[in-house]
Amino acid sequence: MTNHEERAGRASSKPKRVLVLTLAAALLVPAGNTLLPATVQAESAVPSAGSAAPAEESSSWVPLRVIAEALGARVDWEGASRKVTVSRGKSVTSVWIDKDQAFLNGKESSLPGKVRLENGATLVPLGFLREALGVNFGWKGNVVIPEAQDLEAKAALFVNELMHGRKDHLTAASTPALNQALTPMYAATWSAQLLPLLGEKTLLSSWETQENSVHTNLILRYQTDQVPYPIEAIIRFSKAGLVDDFSFSQETAPSAHKPASYDQSDSYTEREVVIGEGSLALPGTLTVPKGDGPFPAVVLVHGSGPNNRDEEVGGAKVFKDLAGGLASRGIAVLRYEKVTREHPFKAGAQEKFSLWEETGADALQAASFLRGQKEVDANRIFLTGHSQGGYAAPLILERDEQKLFKGAVLLSAPSGNLMDVVVEQQEEALRRLTETGQPESLLQQQEQAVAAYKAIREQFKNPAYSKDQLPEQFPLGSPYWWFEQRDYMPAQKAKAQSVQMLILAGENDWQVTLAQYEGWKEALKNRTNVEYRSYANVNHLLAVYDKLSTGLEYGQSSNVSADIVRDVAEWVKTH
Repeated sequence: MTNHEERAGRASSKPKRVLVLTLAAALLVPAGNTLLPATVQAESAVPSAGSAAPAEESSSWVPLRVIAEALGARVDWEGASRKVTVSRGKSVTSVWIDKDQAFLNGKESSLPGKVRLENGATLVPLGFLREALGVNFGWKGNVVIPEAQDLEAKAALFVNELMHGRKDHLTAASTPALNQALTPMYAATWSAQLLPLLGEKTLLSSWETQENSVHTNLILRYQTDQVPYPIEAIIRFSKAGLVDDFSFSQETAPSAHKPASYDQSDSYTEREVVIGEGSLALPGTLTVPKGDGPFPAVVLVHGSGPNNRDEEVGGAKVFKDLAGGLASRGIAVLRYEKVTREHPFKAGAQEKFSLWEETGADALQAASFLRGQKEVDANRIFLTGHSQGGYAAPLILERDEQKLFKGAVLLSAPSGNLMDVVVEQQEEALRRLTETGQPESLLQQQEQAVAAYKAIREQFKNPAYSKDQLPEQFPLGSPYWWFEQRDYMPAQKAKAQSVQMLILAGENDWQVTLAQYEGWKEALKNRTNVEYRSYANVNHLLAVYDKLSTGLEYGQSSNVSADIVRDVAEWVKTH
């Protein structure tokens, strides 16, 4: 199972997850009161926003700092020379108080008047500031007004308004669905989290746009003196140009993943699709073999955490490999962004967000979508769940009232109670780290993690608590998500089901150990339509790794085992 550090928040070799938790956990602990915008600093320190009359003409003079910082720029003040430097992206601009001289990216230019300081605000011409920031904006009523189609500027402004907890401005910029979720309490909570992180000496260093079938995503990267790594904000816009969701994390390096040798891309086509409808619709990719259909098809169901459609972890893209490998063998494949990836805030803000909402409901919608595609054999659709996706498979099959799924493939799926699995996972990690001679500091850290999870398990199993009587404090994120499934035992639920299954496990998997694989075999020993296979040296990401897997290898480029791709394809095609 993919590590539960997203919910646990313990130290990790992937700091991105720690930051995700820090911000997400804040949503569970409401702030006491709404925070006000940052106060203006005195003239003797750093020139600040002050106040200025509405301005729309390029020749109008406007406050440099408040506008520049609202759009993500870093503003630096040198008191001795009275120099103000504005940095945004790759652009650097310098001006001096009481001078009509400016330098824009090293080139000198003249201003139509001297830069002046009024009421603590550095005033510059509007047209010049537009050029310096690379944004065509208006300034009216002390509000920055970007062009309607300039989503990059709108995204930067949204981050600034969220950081300062300005709920009225956020409301105007957001979809109704996001506004319903982003209550004043949550806006204040996010402000309390972001102000210390991005509040001072922050630079919007780069940005890019990524399109999918549901959102236009602006990815903003910030550099700040507060933390030693870049912060990545993803602001998701609806097709109408309103902010529909957002997330913050540590920026990660591009994946080292390389296509697998069995992925014959000339043997299939791919197209962007939409799964579901309404405020939580998901973008996806349908991979279809070339040739005459209809073809059998699989729905790929994610492991834990906010996975993308490729189920990208470090140097692995588990679902991209499976999609390409299976389609190359004549099987259509549907994969999609997980709801906690595409709609992270709206999903997390739900008071009773459960395993079903996170993993199950979308799997059924995906199967329903496939049934309507002409290239797909509607009677041969298979659920294929990895890790948590396989763990949830019996729940999904139980609620599959239309019998959309003909069978299920479980890949590295836990068979027992989730909290027991997590403790087992941490104990196995400690054993492997010790065996591979890791530094004492890392071993001590892991020993602390084992002790912590055991204590959490005691609280989790306390009969005084339930999904209807939640503890006031619970260290793994949303207590409802955990307690709602406290009695869920996937192998026991599958025991009473009749849908044919293929259960596969890696023998080098520390996250879902072979004890879980044996749990499936024991629970389902009286069923005659379940097949089992395990693979030597295969880790949790379904890749062959010849050394003892500890998770430290996940950053390396890897591919799903060719044997697993072959066996899944043959099983699907013969059932």
